[in-house]
Amino acid sequence: VPKEHIAAVVDPSGKRLRKGKESYSSLTCLINSPFDYVLKYLLHWKGYGVESMPDMDTVKGTVSHRYIELLLIDSGCDVAKAKELHKVEYAKRIEECIREKGAVMYVDANRLKTGSFRASLKYAVKSLLQFIEENRLTVVDMERPIDITLPTIGDFTGSIDLLLKDAEGNYVVVDMKWNESKRYNKSLESGNILQLALYKKALEEEGKAVSAVGYFVLPQRKFLTSDTYIKESDVVEFIEGEAIGDHFKMACNSYLYRMKQIKEGIIEDAEGMELANIQYHKDSIKENLYPLDTLYEDPSRKAFPYGKPNLILKGGLE
Repeated sequence: VPKEHIAAVVDPSGKRLRKGKESYSSLTCLINSPFDYVLKYLLHWKGYGVESMPDMDTVKGTVSHRYIELLLIDSGCDVAKAKELHKVEYAKRIEECIREKGAVMYVDANRLKTGSFRASLKYAVKSLLQFIEENRLTVVDMERPIDITLPTIGDFTGSIDLLLKDAEGNYVVVDMKWNESKRYNKSLESGNILQLALYKKALEEEGKAVSAVGYFVLPQRKFLTSDTYIKESDVVEFIEGEAIGDHFKMACNSYLYRMKQIKEGIIEDAEGMELANIQYHKDSIKENLYPLDTLYEDPSRKAFPYGKPNLILKGGLE
């Protein structure tokens, strides 16, 4: 990419490239797909696309979040009341959420999947409430907004799915996921928990102490964590993660590394290549960078060295 096009989005001071707020999604994109980051977050170029219905896993996640959010709001964040509402009014409440957030579930082709989802969510929410109750946690907020300035990264925004507080007044960050694979087990094992690390740092910058972070994977009906503060049980699974160091510090190093590359007109996008051939990876130990997505070495992953496939840039390049 010609330097003059990058220069057009650099502040006069040359210190910051992006005027908007960073997020977990944008930082992940910057680290793993810097070309896409430049297109989407710096130049704001969008590709023309064909509208399509969201996939079922996405819809399940959206409906699940909405159901749990309304359940906790209507119960005043009282777990005992939430358990009773969930037991007595589940059928009515889940239908309301599906009508509001998951109309695609009513398509004939999805009838069996929707029936299975209803049954799975009922038991998943029961396990989530059990997790909160057994660990003597209280509900602080659902979809708790984050809007803060982080060291090095700058303005940062996000939303914590479920924020809890323990008996000592410390916080527990829960990111709820609807995924029927072992994806998040593997993320914890490899130490790839950037989203949780960013949310933890954001709360600490607000002066809050965080005792644990983790994923509540609804289909598994378990809270997955690498923090020993939460003890293992039927609804808690401790996963020993790879000690990769201070996640936030590494993220800051990666942010500076990638931004320096972009300012110099270098946009390294190497999806589908072996890690050994990627400069970022070569410098990762020396520069203490956040690890690249392990999918880089997956031979089934297609290589898109120039961003997303079939991308049409509005306006083009002069």
